[in-house]
Amino acid sequence: MPSSSIRLVSVFQFAELIDFRAANNFEEFDQSMSFGLNGELVQTGSFDFDSEIFDTRFLNWFDNSIGCRYLQTDENTSFNGQLVISHLDQRNRIVSGTFFFNISKEGCPDVSIRDGRFDIKYIN
Repeated sequence: MPSSSIRLVSVFQFAELIDFRAANNFEEFDQSMSFGLNGELVQTGSFDFDSEIFDTRFLNWFDNSIGCRYLQTDENTSFNGQLVISHLDQRNRIVSGTFFFNISKEGCPDVSIRDGRFDIKYIN
């Protein structure tokens, strides 16, 4: 798959949910993703993602330019990766960290996201 740059657009945090949204084209959202934690204590640490175990961690990738939607609830989609929250300032609502993911779906090209990082103010 050709390399493209994905930029974090927003982060939403509420109680035990943190949802990261990213895209490569802010006007058309050709490629976009959402990933995060749901039902876990939002804190600093390392969080592994695996399509076999996704009850509290979610990952979805959308490539509208080729019509592929990689949804974690789709049995033909598999993924693994890691989210590291290295800094969480709840008073000033700032979260920092890194991430990487591998995503595949039958009939669609494999996606590898490497060296993702964020340092952003979140909404709650």
